[in-house]
Amino acid sequence: MAGRSSRDNEDPALIGAHRAFVGLSRVLTDLHKRERTIRADGSKTVEHHKMSIAQMVDKNLNAPADNVETARATLLAEIDGINTEIEASFRTKMDREDAQELRAIVRGMTREERRKYLSAAMKEQNFAPIAAILAHPEPVASGMTKTERAGFRDQYERTIHGENVARRNQLEAAVGQLEDGWTKYMGAANRLRDSRADDIEAAARAADDAISSPLDLGGE
Repeated sequence: MAGRSSRDNEDPALIGAHRAFVGLSRVLTDLHKRERTIRADGSKTVEHHKMSIAQMVDKNLNAPADNVETARATLLAEIDGINTEIEASFRTKMDREDAQELRAIVRGMTREERRKYLSAAMKEQNFAPIAAILAHPEPVASGMTKTERAGFRDQYERTIHGENVARRNQLEAAVGQLEDGWTKYMGAANRLRDSRADDIEAAARAADDAISSPLDLGGE
């Protein structure tokens, strides 16, 4: 398990994701223990073991689902909140009266001229031209492609909202890790349930390896 910084420990969204991920590992471990107990019963046939294991897995498979979905929804809500805050700053940093004119000026430039003009504005912390461009929903209003404007937006966000961007990156990484963890959990549990009687040991070993470590929260 990767270390967790003090800030991670204070972030409810990341704490929830961490707990949900650990919950997956715990449920999977419990399924393995129950599977081994069933197979250890020498009074039953191999086929009976297989049927009992399948029933046991089906009964407990979705036990961690609510916690995982709640944690994922919380992460996504936090990401949406950060994006909303950043987008609101477009309006506060632009000059509303000059916004249309600024977009027209930028639209009349070549791509290289735009790059130099907006890079210089960023360096001088003159954010009005960039905010005017980003506040409009269509890149074509400033003569840009979506890719070109996305590059300036990324530069603006990292310059003005560096801390929020860093947290958003961490939250997005946690979403990906949680989703990947759920996929691995389901795959391991399904292999355990559906394995052939002569391949049950291999399925159990694969399940043991499926989730190798709890969620990486990006600490030191």
